[in-house]
Amino acid sequence: GASDAADRAYDVAMQLRHALMHRGFHEAQTLRLIATRQLADCLGAPNPSAVAVPVKNPLSEDHTHLRPSIVPGLLATAALNIRQGANRLRFFEVGRVFLALPKGGNREEDRLAILLSGPDAPSTWHEKEPAASTIHDLVGVIHALPGLAGTTLEAKRIADQADTTLLTTELKAGNRVLGWIAQIHPARARQLDARHAVYVAELSLATLRQAIAGPAKFEELPRFPAITRDVAFEAPADLTHGDVAAFFRSTKEPLLIGTDIFDVFRDPSGQKLPTDRKSLAYKLTYRSPEKTLETAEVDAAHARILAALEKKFPIAVRR
Repeated sequence: GASDAADRAYDVAMQLRHALMHRGFHEAQTLRLIATRQLADCLGAPNPSAVAVPVKNPLSEDHTHLRPSIVPGLLATAALNIRQGANRLRFFEVGRVFLALPKGGNREEDRLAILLSGPDAPSTWHEKEPAASTIHDLVGVIHALPGLAGTTLEAKRIADQADTTLLTTELKAGNRVLGWIAQIHPARARQLDARHAVYVAELSLATLRQAIAGPAKFEELPRFPAITRDVAFEAPADLTHGDVAAFFRSTKEPLLIGTDIFDVFRDPSGQKLPTDRKSLAYKLTYRSPEKTLETAEVDAAHARILAALEKKFPIAVRR
């Protein structure tokens, strides 16, 4: 019944909270009312002011609309923390958004929003400033959420909000929209005084609940060790990670069980690399379900994949 559903919703929200706190994220609780100027910060709707529910008699100009997205509140939280000297930002909020329906009335939806910016690890004495997090780190955080481990997330680029987002991407789990992920536009990040790129995501709790409540996937623990090999190559600037990832997925190499991008380098000055080129680096993981792999077998599989990669794309693998 309704109370069972409410209990389950509560349990799932708690599971997500614990998972994120465990990874060093701080829970934020921001107001459900936002200002007109914050509508531009919303994620998930191509035209936020069309879906925002206006407040009938707003008491102040800071509280003119019910929020159609949690991201505006997280950006305000980030700005507050930046002013207090923080540069490693890790926030999330579980809460409700309000969306106006085309024919009048509105609907409510529970969502989880995440904000990530700055060094991906706290600084240590020997490494003054660890590398800043990238959008791939945020994708990794989402992948590791309860219920999503092992799920294939489909990513589809959608239109950016004019001055607020870049790389805006819709995420789907199965055939359902899980939510959106984006980089905050550098101009908007500068207004927040952020020292590093700022990444945000907003996910539907209903879709996450379905994933968590769905049949649990148990994979047998692998009995044999994996071997990894790195590959770095120079590519045209317009070759996307999606194209390369699709190539790796389609390759018929049975020993290749996983690929991760770990570096993207571009040189706007054109000194180390022409401006129309970029360098990409991937970690490829090989494993056999039957036996411990010999180095020679992995080398052969890896060489076949690199040859196919060079045949498929106009790239130069660094060997």
